[in-house]
Amino acid sequence: MSGLDTVERFEIQLRDALRADAELAPTLSDDWRGLTEVVVDAHRQNRRSSRRPFVVAAMGVAATLVLLIVLAITRYERGEPAPSSTPPAWQPAGIEKPIVDLGPATDVWDGPVVAALTRRIGVDGHPPQILTTSLTYSQGAASAVLQFCTWENGSGGCRPEWNTATWSTSRTSSIDNGEAAFDLWTLEGLPADAAYVTYSQGENLYWQRPIAGFVAFPHQDGGPMPVVVAYDESGVDLGRYDDTTQMSQPAAAFPPRVDQTQDQFEELYDLTRQSMRTCLTEHGGVFGSGDVATFADGSDLVAWNACVTIVKQAVASRFGELMDPG
Repeated sequence: MSGLDTVERFEIQLRDALRADAELAPTLSDDWRGLTEVVVDAHRQNRRSSRRPFVVAAMGVAATLVLLIVLAITRYERGEPAPSSTPPAWQPAGIEKPIVDLGPATDVWDGPVVAALTRRIGVDGHPPQILTTSLTYSQGAASAVLQFCTWENGSGGCRPEWNTATWSTSRTSSIDNGEAAFDLWTLEGLPADAAYVTYSQGENLYWQRPIAGFVAFPHQDGGPMPVVVAYDESGVDLGRYDDTTQMSQPAAAFPPRVDQTQDQFEELYDLTRQSMRTCLTEHGGVFGSGDVATFADGSDLVAWNACVTIVKQAVASRFGELMDPG
């Protein structure tokens, strides 16, 4: 047999061996993530060969490994998703009613505020829902108080800081106010790890991804009490949020009030607003026409926290002078 015949015979044997070997190649592991794991596949190939005795030249083993790598590269470059050990993301049952983050508010009704503590939330068929954190003065209070509010085109509701609850629910009057064809059931103050919220009312089952701890669902007036549950990314139940649950919480620590004239109230109310605006400006805030301060250096929260302390002290001091002028 000539040298050429020997090479041809060897090539034929090698092709047959590679073909048979490839047919028995194992399925790539579920945790294979691309070329970074080729070494793992090479080890698997070696283990499989040890279970199936097969005598082949060293060049044949190397060729087999190259073939596996080429197959892996071809599979990856075709855009087929590589298997992942991460389980599919959990998703609630029902119909998604998405809301949209429209960015910080530019116009508010309870200013002055800082942009970083506001949000405009887009809800299909409604004006934007405006979330704000502001400082205000209430009739007879010893000083100004923080409040967390939700607004729809000037109509809204607020949760004051003295309330022991860390969240609140509300139902808009969108139909009566001529804002939309249906009202909304809203919830603010959700924990940061709330990834989904479900809303069940009668036959309606919706879900939503919160934005800034806020959700808003279409509400059927006159229908049964909605059942609202928050979940984390994995579907773990974080808590139930509805009127019944809220009413069962400890009573809010309503602060003591004193009798005061309308003039005294208006003076303290105006002092709160004017002092906050002055303080935020002195800390670098720039106000547009909407009573929202922006900070070029990103110091919104630092300025806000400092001014809350300063303004509260100023209002409390003036309150004492008005209530006890002697």
